[in-house]
Amino acid sequence: PADEYPPAVPRFHPASRPRSRGGSGKARGAQLLGRKKALLSLLRDKEALQSEALLAFCDLRKGALLSDSKDFTSAIAGLGPKSLWEEALVLLTDAGEVGVACDMILCAAAISACEKASRWEAALRILEAAPDAAKPEDSVKV
Repeated sequence: PADEYPPAVPRFHPASRPRSRGGSGKARGAQLLGRKKALLSLLRDKEALQSEALLAFCDLRKGALLSDSKDFTSAIAGLGPKSLWEEALVLLTDAGEVGVACDMILCAAAISACEKASRWEAALRILEAAPDAAKPEDSVKV
């Protein structure tokens, strides 16, 4: 299953991370921010393998590290070139569930991920379901 990791790959377990002893939350926040940046960078890496991108996707979701439109768009855009269009759609759904507005850029990233995998039907469904504010002006029905 996609959830299984090879033993050599470090895993991110929110419940099992070591707790700091008396330290501030700033160090913890910086650690999470560094982890998120590293995972998003891996997704954007053109040399990264599909399996590496899938692991990054799992870590980002399990750690709830994506919090705004920029994060979700970056992750979705990184999944597209690796033909991980289904994972891109999962993140698009996650974005809505955490209250991130579905804007034109976020929708375009998800549509592009579907296009790169030749999943035109899925791309059209995204366009149809997107709010009018997320659609390019020439595609809005008047």
